Order: sequence, then structure tokens, then C-alpha cells
Amino acid sequence: MRHPGAGARRASCHLGRSPSHQKEPAMLEPVRISRRVLVTVMAASLFASAASATQFAYWVQVASRASGLAGSQWRTDVGINNPNAATANVEVRFHPAAGGSPLSQTTLVAPLSQSLLTDVVGQLGGSGNGALEVRSDRPVVVTSRTYNAVPGTATCTPGGTFGQYYPAMTPEQGLVAGKTAVVAHLIENAAFRSNLAFTNMGTGAARIKVELVDGAGGMLGEFTVSIDAGRFKQETQPFKNRAGQTNLGRGYARVTVLEGFGVMVSGSVVDNATNDPTTIPWAEVEPPGAQGNETTVYLPGDVPLTLVRIPAGTFLMGSPDSERGRIANELQHQVTLTQDYYMGKTEVTQRQWVAVMGSNPSYFTSCGLDCPVEQVSWNDICGGSTGSSCTETSFIGRLNAHLSSTGQTGAGKFRLPTEAEWERAARGGMTGPFSFDTSANPNWDTDCGSFPQAEPYMWWCRNAGSTTHPVGTKQANPYGLFDMHGNVWEWVADRYGDYPSGAMTDPPGPSSGATRVFRGGGWNSYAENCRSANRNHDSPDKAYDSVGVRLARSL
Repeated sequence: MRHPGAGARRASCHLGRSPSHQKEPAMLEPVRISRRVLVTVMAASLFASAASATQFAYWVQVASRASGLAGSQWRTDVGINNPNAATANVEVRFHPAAGGSPLSQTTLVAPLSQSLLTDVVGQLGGSGNGALEVRSDRPVVVTSRTYNAVPGTATCTPGGTFGQYYPAMTPEQGLVAGKTAVVAHLIENAAFRSNLAFTNMGTGAARIKVELVDGAGGMLGEFTVSIDAGRFKQETQPFKNRAGQTNLGRGYARVTVLEGFGVMVSGSVVDNATNDPTTIPWAEVEPPGAQGNETTVYLPGDVPLTLVRIPAGTFLMGSPDSERGRIANELQHQVTLTQDYYMGKTEVTQRQWVAVMGSNPSYFTSCGLDCPVEQVSWNDICGGSTGSSCTETSFIGRLNAHLSSTGQTGAGKFRLPTEAEWERAARGGMTGPFSFDTSANPNWDTDCGSFPQAEPYMWWCRNAGSTTHPVGTKQANPYGLFDMHGNVWEWVADRYGDYPSGAMTDPPGPSSGATRVFRGGGWNSYAENCRSANRNHDSPDKAYDSVGVRLARSL
């Protein structure tokens, strides 16, 4: 079906082409260092007048001006190297772990120069521990050294320092929801003590599960850490304080990000005799049982269909009033999903549809069988009274029957996702407009203009070229799902209606209503209509060349 027009600018999103085929108006690279380097070291305060700089952001996990155990005095120096032929405008921001507003100063770093900020927290007028953010209007190289300043009256190495290196990272280099890392080589006994450190470089709160494991793989304890955006948190001697271990010669921490983006984690092993610290970086690993996170069934003709397991949990559905591109039907409210579930790794493809139904209804057949099926109505997909009670002749009805007749896992459990399940899966643990970070570009173009952060993840009116594209050719979201933003809209189970104002558990959507919801935006959509919270709806018998489907499955 050819959609007759674009509809209201923000309250409704363009679904397909008009008869005249008019579409809707719709890691940071490593720095190459020259062999010729001019080094300028400034031990005194180098803060000077400079323009605010936000194009590039680097985070040092922790900066300190604090007293520690055994009389230790911790300080941090930060280096900023400008390998460019032009002056770098730099802003240095200290985010105190104790809370409160960041402490900020700006400075200029001359071309091909190296600046060094000694006792950076002190220079910023702060104290304690916290995350350090360095913003610049051009790529720079940021380094840091956190050290114990030995008192001049000490018997051993008076006036000296024992230090450790913390690398600077960008938010894109951090861990995201669903990812697991280990921090190895941790010790807790009379000779050494170990700490864990967490920093949230993202724009929303992060929640992290920490498992304490002994050297033989035995579980010693488990706890959860919550960190606000831009904050640092230290777990001091967790093996001792959380698991009662005082004679542990070898152990490690397994860390899984449950919600959030841009999480840094590290350990430190401190010599109790000298207060000499060693930084232990994280290493990303597959979580135990990761092979169970995906499941694949086979359609007629041995066509595979793969799903990804999405964890149960609580999240904020909808959008805050301040979100860019927001429309009025996105009232933010808390939702708890009590059961894990599966979501299609990709949108249903033309190949998968043909395998089950025997024909291809798509407009964009020239795109190929690995492109998403479109021009399918809600009734074609399910046709029942709910998204899980589908008619025998619908796509889901025939799929469940095939799986049952061939003895495959999940027979009778395939369905449409609820609107809440769809949004949790789309967010991938993120709290912003998309499942990718937009903090470096807060004024991203809401229409069809340049949006560099979206390019790796999304087909929309900026880059789609008036057609759908093969599924899975962009990067996946943190849960491992492809094309949750753009390519084609995706029908969900729910009837359309206003959101409730209070918290909900496993919401099924309204019990009545003339239209069904679809989500995610399509090849001809504005960027704002591809946001995680954006909602659209139409009659369940309508089919458009920008609307397809992604399946869900109960456990």
C-alpha cells in the first residue's frame, strides 16, 4: 500500500511513499602523532581563558586529592598532548564522587605541545576522589598518574611518590549493558589489599553486577553497584568487606553492566608495606553461559531465524520532557518486566516471510531477500485479539505450527512483543534518545540532516536512499539487536492508548482501541521518529512499504 502523505510533522510519522514518491523531509580515531614533537611541561597552574570545548571527550577514571589507608596521601597529575597544528581549546572537569556540581576550568594547549597539570584536583579547587573529564575542540592525547605522596618525614623514600597509571578513555570505549569483564590478579591478605573502581562516562545512570570469585573459580560474593552519570565510585577492599576474605592469595572480580553505557572498571592492588599501588585494567569476556543468550529455529527450507535473550528488569519507558524530538504521547513512567524473553536479532526478512507464507508482499523486492519484509499488516502477522493469540493463517500462526510439527524448541511461544518489551530491547540499557550515545552532539539534527553518531547504527532519511537495506548491515545495539532504529517500523502487540502515570509491571497495553502500535522508525523517517521512545499507530489492516515486524518469543 502506498501511504498517502507524511501526516503531522511531529505527532505522526511518514510511513511510506506518496503516489509521487515524495519521501518524508525526511570511536574517535587514534591520533596520529608526528615524529616531530615539541614538549612543553608546565608544572604550575596552566588554566587560562579558553572557549568551551565539547567536540571530543576523554575520561580519566579517577583523580584524587585525598587521604587513604595507612597514612597514604593520594594526588593526580594529568597530561594533555596536542598533536595538532592548531591550538586546542580544552576544558577540564572534576566530578566529585561525593556529588555536587563539577569543578571546571578551561585552558589552551599550544600546537604540538604537552601540558602537565600537577595535583589537578587541587588546581581545580577540589578535594576527595572523583572522575576527571577532559573536553577538547580537537583530538588530544590524555594521560594521568595517580600516586601516593610520601611525607618528607618518612623513614623510607621521604618526599618520594609511588604511583599508578590510569588511561583516558572515550565513552564509546566503555562497557555497555549486557557486556561482561573480569578484573584479575586481585589479592587480599596481610601483604596486599585490593580495591575496585567504577566510573560512568555515560549520560544516564548505570547499574553493575559484581561477582567476587576465588582463584579456583569459587563464588565468594555478589553485589550491585549503581552509579549516576559522570560519577566515580570505589569499592574499598571488597573481598574483605563484602566477602569476609582476609587471606586471599588469588582472586578476581567478574563485572556485568546491567544498565548503562560507557562504564569503566579497574582494580588496584596496594602493597601494605609501602602503599605502592598497581592498576589492574579490565578485560572484556563472554559471560558464563553466553551461548544461551541466542537461540535459532529453522523455517521451511532450513531458513534460520535467530533470537536474542533480553533480561528482565526495571526501566523508564517513554521520554523526559527535555528529550530532543519528543512528542506528547511519550509520558515517562517506570516499567518492570518480570521475565526474560527473546527478541528477533533482526527484523523478519523477505526470505523468512516467503519460507513461511510462500509469497513476498514487499515493495522493495529488488533490495533482496535479506532485506526486511514490508507491506505486511498487523493482521497478516498475527490477526488475533492479542499479539500472542494469533490466527492459524497468520505468519506467527503458521510459524508456530511449523515448529510444532518439526519438534523445534519454542513451538507455540512465538508472538509479537509488547510495546514495553520492544522499548526495553530497543534501549539496550540506555536512558537517552537512542541506544547509542549522543552526548557529544546534544543538538543532533532531528530531521534528515547530518547526524554522525547515528550513521553506524541506523538507516533513516539521511542515508537510506529511499529504500530499505539488508538487515544487520549496521552495528547492533548493546543487547545485540540490529536495526532497532530505522530501516522499517516494527508492529508490536499493543493497541494504542495513553500511557499511565504510575509504575507498571508487565503491562499488556490497553484492552480496547481501534489501532495497533508500531515502533522504531523507517528508511524514510526523520531521526527524531527513530528514537527509542517514539510511538506510531494505525489500523491493523493497513500495510505500508516502511512497516515490517520483529518477532518475540516467551521462554
